[in-house]
Amino acid sequence: MQNDRTVLRDAEIRLRNIHRHQWHLLRNRMLRKGRLFPKLALPQTMDEKFLWRKLLDHDPRFVIMSDKLATKRWLAARWPELPVASVLWTSRTGRDLPYDLCAPGVVLKYNCGSHTNLVLGSDVPARKHLVGRLRSWLRTDYGWETGEWGYSPVRRRVFAEANAFPGRPVSEIKAYMQGGFLDRLVMIYQDGPKKTAAIWQDHGQGLELTQATAAVSPIRDTRPLPEVAARACRIARMIGAEFDHVRVDFMTDLQDLVVGEMTIYNLGGRVSDLGHLRDVRMNRHWDLRRSWFLNSYHTGWKQRYAAALRAQLDRQAENDPVMAEVAALPCSVFDICYDDYAPD
Repeated sequence: MQNDRTVLRDAEIRLRNIHRHQWHLLRNRMLRKGRLFPKLALPQTMDEKFLWRKLLDHDPRFVIMSDKLATKRWLAARWPELPVASVLWTSRTGRDLPYDLCAPGVVLKYNCGSHTNLVLGSDVPARKHLVGRLRSWLRTDYGWETGEWGYSPVRRRVFAEANAFPGRPVSEIKAYMQGGFLDRLVMIYQDGPKKTAAIWQDHGQGLELTQATAAVSPIRDTRPLPEVAARACRIARMIGAEFDHVRVDFMTDLQDLVVGEMTIYNLGGRVSDLGHLRDVRMNRHWDLRRSWFLNSYHTGWKQRYAAALRAQLDRQAENDPVMAEVAALPCSVFDICYDDYAPD
C-alpha cells in the first residue's frame, strides 16, 4: 500500500506531464516573483489552487457561474429577493440585435467571456458595428484558450442588459469569498471617464485599506467604504458560503446595487499581488476539502490521490487555526444541473 507522500509525488508527476503547458505558464509567473516551482498535487498558494481547480475540480456549478445568463436564473431560484439587472434580449448569433433597444446605459454582454461588456453611451455606434462586436465575442472560447474548464460546456449567447442606474455613474464591488469568509473587497469607482480602485483586505481585524493597486486601475482610491458596501458584504457571505472559493461581483451607483456575476477563475486564475504567497489569510481560508473534487467519487489513481490529499490537508489544518475556522462550515451542494438554468 503506497503511503500518502508517494501517492502525492506520483500525482504531481502525472499532472505535470498531462498539463505541461499550464504548469509552465504558472512556473514562469512564480519564478518572476522569486518563488519555488508550482505544486499541482498539493497546492499551497492561491495561484496553485486556481490551476488545481482548472485541472481537477470540475464542479458542475462552475458551468452555471461561467454563464452570466444561467447565473441570473440560479440566483433567482436560490434567493428571489436579490436585486439582479433585467435582460432585454438574447441571441445565439447577434445578427437580430434590435437597434431600438440600444439606448444610452444599456449594456451589451457575452454570456461566457471576460472583458466583453459594452456600456452604450450617448453616442451609440451604428448597428453594423455593434453586430460585428457581438459576433467577434461569440467566436471567443475561454475554455479552450485559458484552460478555464467551466466555460467549455456553456451555450454561447450575447444579450442586452437593462440600465440598472439610469443617469448615474456605475461603480463595481468585487467580494472574494472563501466559504463564508470575506477576506478581500475591491472597490472600483467610475467618476466620469476616470476609473479608480481600492483594495480592502481582512487580516483578522476586519477590512482595512491596503497600499496595493488593483489590476483594473493604477490609480489608488483612498475614500472610506460607502455604506452600500456593507449590504454587498452580507449578500456575498450568503452566496459564498456555498463554495470553497468564489468572487461575487456587484454593480452600484453607491446608493443601490445589483448582483452582477460570479467569477470562478479570478483574472484567468491568479491574484496579482497575493497569489504567490502561502501565509496570507485569504489563501489559508481557501480550504480545498470543501471542493467538488474532494467530495466526489473517483476511481483509480484519482481515488488514491484524493484520499492522500485530504489526509495531508487534515494534518495541515491541525496546526493552522485560520484553516481550522473553515472546517466548521457546512459543505457545499453539488447536485445541480446546468440545463436547469441555461438559456434556451
